[in-house]
Order: sequence, then structure tokens, then C-alpha cells
Amino acid sequence: MKIRDRKLIIIVSGLGCLIVLYSVSSAFFSLSRDVLLYLLGILLVSCLIYIWKSKNYVNSRIASLNAEINRSGKFSGEIKPAGGDEITGLSRSIKTILDELERSRSRQNLLEEALADQRKELEKMTYEKTAEFELENRKLRQMISEHEKIEERLRNSEEKYRSFLESTEDSIYMVDRDCNYLYVNPKHLSRLGVGNFHGRGYGDCHISTQTDAFKQSIHRVYETGKPEQQEHEYRGKQFMRSMSPLKDPVTKIVGSVIVISTDITVRKKAEEIHIENERLAFANKSKSEFLANMSHELRTPLNSIIGFTELMRQKIAGDLNVKQERYVENVLNSSKFLLNLINDILDLSKVEAGKIELIIERISVPVVISETVTLLKERASKNNVTLKKELDPELDFINADKQRIKQILFNLLNNAIKFSKKDGGVVSIRTKKEGDNAIISVSDTGIGIREEDLGKLFKEFEQVNSDITRNYGGTGLGLAISRKLVELHGGRIWVKSRFGEGTTFTFTLPIAKEGNVEGSELIRMERRQ
Repeated sequence: MKIRDRKLIIIVSGLGCLIVLYSVSSAFFSLSRDVLLYLLGILLVSCLIYIWKSKNYVNSRIASLNAEINRSGKFSGEIKPAGGDEITGLSRSIKTILDELERSRSRQNLLEEALADQRKELEKMTYEKTAEFELENRKLRQMISEHEKIEERLRNSEEKYRSFLESTEDSIYMVDRDCNYLYVNPKHLSRLGVGNFHGRGYGDCHISTQTDAFKQSIHRVYETGKPEQQEHEYRGKQFMRSMSPLKDPVTKIVGSVIVISTDITVRKKAEEIHIENERLAFANKSKSEFLANMSHELRTPLNSIIGFTELMRQKIAGDLNVKQERYVENVLNSSKFLLNLINDILDLSKVEAGKIELIIERISVPVVISETVTLLKERASKNNVTLKKELDPELDFINADKQRIKQILFNLLNNAIKFSKKDGGVVSIRTKKEGDNAIISVSDTGIGIREEDLGKLFKEFEQVNSDITRNYGGTGLGLAISRKLVELHGGRIWVKSRFGEGTTFTFTLPIAKEGNVEGSELIRMERRQ
């Protein structure tokens, strides 16, 4: 307790603090000290009683509220305290604050949920945009890669084009309307004999007549916009010149002309040779047709000469002396030789003219060989030549022209006997079946043929040398005819020989498949070359 400036200040401390200020008059302070202390004691006791009562009241209200909560059993529900005192007001204020906090929490939850939704939407949009950007990025990278590839192809194409222009054997150059050179490749520079084309025109490198003709062609290309092609001569060579207009892609106006000049000298010579060969072939065919016709005309009187000579030799018209018999024999032999020559010419002419007719039939190879050998047995015996046959038993029938096959065999066997050595020899004929082909060979142990003469064997009217012609005779047509007959049958013929030891002629013939020819039915085929 303190007294200041006529104010009495009483401080009570304990459970709380109570400050009581009393304003008293000056008379109060004139009282005796004992009275004053008594009054103050009473006042202090009153204050303590008030404090105690207030405390009990507060405790009872809190206990009541606790009991209410325990009685309801709901710790999350709303409790409404009874009464109208400060505690009730305080609890209501607290409740109001809590409700406001709850509403604030709800609004916060709603905002958080909205924020989460917005965040998810933003993440979704971000993911979609990222995917779109990644896709566009991939497309962009692909476009860049394709662009790089296109550029690489363009570079390669340009390099190839440049390499082509620089390495081609054609002259390639570009000119303007006045025939000034805009580009010239190395080949054309070499043909012109100049180092570069800058500042040069067509007229600077060619004579006036060539320049005038070239300018006229270039002007036509400029006017018409159409390419032209023409042949021209330069320094003794023939060239094909192609002139193509280069137009502006927008205006379609011709800005220059590119010229490609190709050396066609070799081709022109080949064409000339081809024309000459056709002319010679036509002449040869005409000759063959003429010989074929004339051979018929010659053979008719020769047959009459041979027939009447045979009658004279048989002395049907009367006896002949020795000299006459020798003359008749010479006439007969010469007539037969001439007839054989005419027959050979007739056969060769027919083949060359494409008029020979093959009569294809089913023939027995062993029978045809035996018949041919029988025709030559007497001649072989006179020349001391032994004829041997080595036949493959698997090769029996083939489809071929019997008469022509006998003609081939007769020519080969006759040559083998004719060109045997003076003391005789052996002529062998062999057959073999190999797949779908029949292989027939005629070998001898005669004089043989030099290697350098083998190329002459199958040529018409040729023999290996003049000495053989004088010593052994012959026209040189037998082997040529044999080769053409073999080829008409679809086969081929070749020869092997060693000079002084002997020669072997071999030819192949196709064997017709089973069922192609039935029995002895003939099939007439006209084979054209």
C-alpha cells in the first residue's frame, strides 16, 4: 500500500493482481494512523473475498462446461454454454472466432483444391505442349536431316555431272544468241585446240561456212524453242550435233543453247560396211539362185552324156578299140565328176538361198552308217583303208533327214579315205549318246592338216593348199555343205587334226524327245537361214 499525492494505492498480489485506487479528501489523511490502518484492512479483506469468489465462479463454470462435454460424448460437436455473463460472452466470441477459422480453413481447402486442379491442368498442358514441342523438334530434326541428305545428293549429282562433262568423249558446250561460248568442256577444248573459251565464239574456231550454218541453226532454236539435230564434218571426222534450248523457268524465254557433239565416224563406217554387206549378201543370194537354176539346166545334158557313154562302154552300139575305150572311160569319169560338182553347187546354193527342205523322220543311226559304209567299201579297199565302226548301243534312233545325214557321213568318210597315206590306214566311225544329243565322229590315220590351215576347211571352194588339190582332187564344197546341213539340223561340227598323224571330224545332232515322231511318219520342214 502506498500513498502518493493524496491517492491511496492498494496492490494485492497472489493468484492475481488487483490495483485499487481511491481518491480521498485531505481530511482522510488527518485521521489517526490506527483508524486508517483499520479501514485499509477491511478494504483488503473485502478485495480478497471478491477475488476468491470470482475464482470459484470461474472454476465452477469451467467444470460445468467440462461436464457438459463429457455428458454429450462429442468432442468435435458444438457446445452452447448457458448464462449471460462474461464467460458465456467469451465462449461465444471464441466460438465465433473458431467458426470463422473453420470457414477460413474451408475456403483455404477450396483454394488449395482449386490450386491443385490448376496445377494438374498446368502440368497436363505443360506435358502436352512439351510433347508437341518434342514432336515438332523431331520433325524439324528430320527436315534438317532430309535437307542435309538432299544437299548431299545435290552435291553428289553436281559432282557426277561435272565428272561426266569433264570425262565424256562427247563435245559439250553452251552458246548465246551470238554464238559466243558460255561453257566448253575439256573434250571440246581439246578438239578445238585451245586452252580456254573465255572471250571466244564459235566463229573464232571454225571456218566461215561452218560458222554460218551453225549460226542459222542456233537462231532457229532461239526462235522456235525446239531442239535440233544435224550431222556435220570437222577435221575429217563425222559428228552428230544436238542443240537443245535452255529456257528461263518463269518467262520460258530461251537464254542459251547447249550443244552436244558426238563423234559418229566409226558408226558411219559401220553403217557403210553394213550396207555393203547387205549388198554383197543380196548379190550372193542372187548368185546362189542363179547357180541353182543353172545347175538344173546343166545336169540334164550331163545325165544324157553319162547315159550314152555308159552305153558306149557296154558296146551296145558296137565294139570299141582300146583307144576308144580309154576315151570313153575319160569322158565317163569327167562327166561324173562334173555331175558331182553340179550337185554340190546345187545343194550349197539351196542352203544359202534358204530353200533346202529337210524331211525329218525317225531313222536308225546304225542302219544309216552301215548303208553309207557299204557305198564306200570298194573305194576303201582300193586305197588299202580299213573301215571300223564303234557304235554306242544306247544310241539307236534319232529324228533327222536320212538322205542328208547319209550325205554328211559320205562326205566325211570319203575325205578320210581320200586323204589316207599311200600305204593305207584306218578310218573309224564312232557314235555316242550324250544327254539329248547324238555325237558322231569320223577319224583317220591319214596325212593330217596343219594348224594354220584348219580355218580354211569349211569355206566354199577352198582346200588347204594347191598341192592337195592337184594330188587328191576335189572341189572344196563337201565340208562346207556338211557344215550347213549339220547346222540346219540344229547341231554343230568341228575338227581336230595333227599334221602327219590324222584327222577327226565330229558333229552333234539333237535327239528328238520321245513321242515327237511316231513310227515312220514323215515331218516336212522348210528350214530357213
